Amino acid sequence: TRSGTETCNFSSLEYALWCNRPASLLAGRSDSRSENMPKQLLSIDENGSLPDLGALCQRAGMEETRATSMRKAISLLKKKPPDYVIAEFEYGYGNNYAGVNISNLDVMLHSLQRYAPEAKVIVVVDKSEQQYVSKLEELFTLHAVLVLPPDEHALLKALTD
Repeated sequence: TRSGTETCNFSSLEYALWCNRPASLLAGRSDSRSENMPKQLLSIDENGSLPDLGALCQRAGMEETRATSMRKAISLLKKKPPDYVIAEFEYGYGNNYAGVNISNLDVMLHSLQRYAPEAKVIVVVDKSEQQYVSKLEELFTLHAVLVLPPDEHALLKALTD
């Protein structure tokens, strides 16, 4: 060893114990939650158009975290990666950061790819803007697209698929 440094050869289990982390993280599993923990839903309701999902989440065995802004949603998904995200789609109509973004969801979806790539995205859209969702689908995988107001049965189906 050089002065002040040491080389340690840990097995992955020893390293996991040393770091106080589950060994499954080092064995290639990206899911750090226990199998018994409820699925996490991040609902992003910037305009108050999403229904209250509390009862629906209980039936689906999920835990909901609610954000009222994209900035807050991105902060939350970095801290607590969700299994599902539900958010309202708003098309940019040319006022979208010099043509870079299609909608209000682009920046959050890019962050989601980095911090929770396995998360399923449910988009809720006004009928008048439904035609623009296909532009977003060209860039991102969407699990479900529901028209406002979303039908409770369709929501439950999207959350349990």
